[in-house]
Amino acid sequence: MGYMTAKNEVDLFQKLDEYGLELIRSSEKKPTIFDKYFSPKIELREKLQFYVQLQQMMRAGVTVLNALDNLVVNTRNVTLRDKIVEIRAFLSDGMKFSEALAQFPNVFNKIEVAIVKAGEETGQLAQSFEFITEYLKNEDAIRRKIKKATRYPMMVAGVVVVAVIVLLGVVVPDIVSFLKVIDGGELPFVTVSLIATSEFVQAYGLYMLFIGAGLILGFNLYRRYSADFNHKSDGWFLLMPVVGELLRKIEVSRFCYVFRVLYTAGMPVVSIINQAKDVCSNKVISYALADASTNIKNGSTISSGLNDTGQFPSVVVQMFMAGEESGDVSEVLQYISEYFDTEVDQAIDNFISMIEPGLTVVFGLIIIWIAAAVFGPIYGMLGSLGI
Repeated sequence: MGYMTAKNEVDLFQKLDEYGLELIRSSEKKPTIFDKYFSPKIELREKLQFYVQLQQMMRAGVTVLNALDNLVVNTRNVTLRDKIVEIRAFLSDGMKFSEALAQFPNVFNKIEVAIVKAGEETGQLAQSFEFITEYLKNEDAIRRKIKKATRYPMMVAGVVVVAVIVLLGVVVPDIVSFLKVIDGGELPFVTVSLIATSEFVQAYGLYMLFIGAGLILGFNLYRRYSADFNHKSDGWFLLMPVVGELLRKIEVSRFCYVFRVLYTAGMPVVSIINQAKDVCSNKVISYALADASTNIKNGSTISSGLNDTGQFPSVVVQMFMAGEESGDVSEVLQYISEYFDTEVDQAIDNFISMIEPGLTVVFGLIIIWIAAAVFGPIYGMLGSLGI
């Protein structure tokens, strides 16, 4: 069972027959909410495999149509397989490969389409697939670095939060009554504060969790549907200590790599920057690239166009300037990419090394607070008894 785009049942029968398949029955499929949110996703590494196989088969002299036929048979991901079938149908109807990819913007982004288009214009389509695999490998590496920078601190913070909630909501209430009994007089401030905090967590803890989740959800939704707020919040992120530096290095690393791949593929500089700005997740950097594109289009050099935005480190501007003077921008971009790969790795390690002891100290202080609040009255009682 699968899906295929066809004009009618006869067209569907003919397309299936080309793959050696027989049509048993068919029906029109209408898009549903299930298809949008629960259909199998196409992972980046599956796309990478798709392009690698295309490159290898075309290097071996296999035509694009035959290569796609082989991929249809060997692709396990149903969603990607259906897209390959549709792409082949578009090519059979006379459409260019880049135009066929552009029909599925949620699967194949503008960078991939632009590289394929450049390959078609230069007659080096197989090489364009090689450029795309290089780009996707770098994108996969950047995503893994981002996950490394976010998942571990979030896990540690989650453990600390859960531990504190359990202590204040479950453990402390069991000993509060005992503390009130053994201390006939006034409890010390540290114990009173612990009891008050525990009672607050019991009474409003669940509401606080819902409010916190609602604030996070509302913040993300507002970012999604308000371009102005998205831009402002991205600016706030860049100003954050440590985190802002890490985000900027990730974006600069991504930009330099995309620029090098597209430049090597033969695209003009202005088009490269216009394409590169679309892959930047931070809107401040993206808007800065749009301004740089305008300046370069009006006659500025690449280095001065980037420098005027104020968003790119001086080392990037200087390296671009050196590339412009030597006439070998591609080689310089290779050095920049390698430099920022190292810088991003170092920034992530520094971020994690800063977060881990900080959370440990916070958790330790909470434990000390609870211990002092619990054992303080006990020791006071024992002291009054002369023990």
